[in-house]
Amino acid sequence: MIHLSAGKILEYQLTRSLGLDIYEEIMTAAPVTDVSQSREFQKKFNTFYRIRRNAEWRKDYYELFELAKKGHYPFDDVIRLLYVRTGNIEASFSSKTITGLKTGMRNT
Repeated sequence: MIHLSAGKILEYQLTRSLGLDIYEEIMTAAPVTDVSQSREFQKKFNTFYRIRRNAEWRKDYYELFELAKKGHYPFDDVIRLLYVRTGNIEASFSSKTITGLKTGMRNT
């Protein structure tokens, strides 16, 4: 017989409904995955963050994400380089990159 408390069931459902399980997968994978090559990572990231940009933008973004990860780029470098690559000021996506980098730095 399996005993599950109502609290555990609610916690599980809340985690899933907020997407926290997917967020944790993304943050765990970011530091150890070549995000510029991993279509699985990109699909999860695109779905979680609802990225609706064209293929060229996504290619540029994930290449920069991987470069920034290897070079431990600060936020101002990421936002500047993303602007140079895409022509857009992307504060939100630059921030997402930095969040992934900081998570990765804690794990190294």
